[in-house]
Amino acid sequence: MNIKIINATPEDFTVVKNLVAYYIYDMSEFMGWNCNTTGQWNGCGDLPDYWEKPNHHPYLIKVDENIAGFAMIRRFPNETQRFDIGEFFVIRKFKGQGVGKFAAFWLFNAFSGLWIVRVLDENSRAGGFYRNVISEYTDGNFKKTSETYVCPYSGSWPMQYYRFNSKTSQQKNAQASY
Repeated sequence: MNIKIINATPEDFTVVKNLVAYYIYDMSEFMGWNCNTTGQWNGCGDLPDYWEKPNHHPYLIKVDENIAGFAMIRRFPNETQRFDIGEFFVIRKFKGQGVGKFAAFWLFNAFSGLWIVRVLDENSRAGGFYRNVISEYTDGNFKKTSETYVCPYSGSWPMQYYRFNSKTSQQKNAQASY
């Protein structure tokens, strides 16, 4: 299995937007969300920001050249010194095969520094994934808190927040201290 994380170009916007419907559908299992009156799953009102605003980075996840998901990285609005996974999705076909873990580790290493990862309280599948991935990535060196995130597009959401330093940041800090 060949996993790649690639920069999403403006031409990839429609691909990511199409995947968002499956992303929201998957979360509806945990969140109790309904589709709209036309039978569609809408969400991610800030998706264009990842192509239009500075410090926003859209990525496609591919496995053997097949689209396997997406990741949206930005500076967290309330703590701009931290990188944030705004959105992260792996399609079902590739879940449980290490694709998400590979992508998360790649992203954490690609953006050296302080991180924040937020997970909706009700999304138990994502909660378990991030708890395990972040614990392994940081060797247990992270801080977890319960907070409410106020989204300008969809309301207030109780979430688990994970704060940590990327390994590349830790290595640079360790080298700098000699």
